[in-house]
Amino acid sequence: MEAFVLQALAPHLFFYQRTKGIYPLSLDLRLCCLRILTILITHKVTPVVRSLAPRRKPKSKGYITYHLANPYANIAPMSYNSLSLKVDIIVIGGGIAGLWAINRLTQLGYQALLIEHQALGSGQTIKSQGIIHGGLKYALNGILGLDGAAIQDMPGRWQACLKGEGELDLRAVELLSPYQYLFSTRSLTAQLAQSFAQFTLQGKVDALNSADYPNFFQAAAIKGKILRLEEMVLNVPSVIKTLAKLSEPYLLKIDRLTENSWLRNQAQELEGLELQNGQQRLKLLADCILMTAGSGNAEMLQCFPSPTPRMQHRPLQMSVAKFSEPYEVFAHCMDGQSAPRLTITTHRTEAGETVWYLGGRLAEEGVQRSQSEQIKATELELKTLFPNMPFSNLSCSAFRVDRAEAWQHDGKKPALPTLYEMEKIIIAWPTKLAFAPLLADLIIDSLTKKNILPTHRAMDLTALQTWPKPLIAKPLWEE
Repeated sequence: MEAFVLQALAPHLFFYQRTKGIYPLSLDLRLCCLRILTILITHKVTPVVRSLAPRRKPKSKGYITYHLANPYANIAPMSYNSLSLKVDIIVIGGGIAGLWAINRLTQLGYQALLIEHQALGSGQTIKSQGIIHGGLKYALNGILGLDGAAIQDMPGRWQACLKGEGELDLRAVELLSPYQYLFSTRSLTAQLAQSFAQFTLQGKVDALNSADYPNFFQAAAIKGKILRLEEMVLNVPSVIKTLAKLSEPYLLKIDRLTENSWLRNQAQELEGLELQNGQQRLKLLADCILMTAGSGNAEMLQCFPSPTPRMQHRPLQMSVAKFSEPYEVFAHCMDGQSAPRLTITTHRTEAGETVWYLGGRLAEEGVQRSQSEQIKATELELKTLFPNMPFSNLSCSAFRVDRAEAWQHDGKKPALPTLYEMEKIIIAWPTKLAFAPLLADLIIDSLTKKNILPTHRAMDLTALQTWPKPLIAKPLWEE
């Protein structure tokens, strides 16, 4: 009987602590008692009524008073919003790394779910220019390093997916440009020809005749050679949307994880996560937890005792330029240094405005400038590089981007995607958008070595139908 009364009361009560004194029963609490008696009579149970009046406050402590939140609400069991589910893998983070991984894993037969507390791609992914690098710009150093060699295969894998012939079907992704162009001052022509010689032989770089220059470069009267690089540019929001659609049943929108979200057994072994979205709760057990949350990885690792993997940030201050002319440019501007002076990709706003998204050294050096200084530097750079071109109604803005990566002793960009393993956790950073397929390969290899193999069993997701799905992040120029 006492258990029945407590179960009936619990969903409708909240608690607070008084500091002194004795208080009579409130009207709400008397209504609650009447409601309980009605239920007991309806169930033909002889009621046992105990005093519900507050007890006297002990000398050193307060006391708890129970108040009815809504005496007329339907009474429900305490576990009404509590669910429990066992999967093979939990993926934390809905950027390019997590979305590519969840698609590969479910495709292979793993029971996997991806959780995200913000919009999909809302970290680094949506701030990417969408260039699928193939190692061509690394040749400017004169030596094709480890990162350049590893990334050479990435354009081919992405192209196969865009055709529907690769590991994932990305035919719905919008291709903004099949090429990036490279232009420079006349004095750099010989250097560029030598640096790209090996790629020219492979058919990945073409030195264009002036008659074949894209329209913008002809109008801008660019001097010196222009090279066409086999590096495509993708519409990043459409990449996120396509990957999300492929994995839609396995995506969950959650509240931010806390230190209490990590579930451990009596032996303090990690078992899974307790998730929340508003009033909904889910106990999610897993054989492996995959962290692909970019900067969020560091925040989650604070919940674990040291030592944990270290992370670094390489910040940028990217610029956005809007203007009236429909200039369509996808290019790197070189000035003799190993990094491009300016990298330009062209996009369209929802209202149809032309947008140039600007990276390169302008963005790298921009972290030393204030936002207003970066805007002035962007306007000056456009006028300096393209003095013959009008930019009507030019409006520039600047945004900080933190590139989250595995820690390097010299603070430079990691050469490859990075994995760390800890307990039942795999922590992953892709380093570049283009590396997402390679990172997924590394994750699958790691799972195989851990003997976490696909179960090839369909998940019953009926209980999760009421859980919301994360939205798609908007690009910077739409914010």
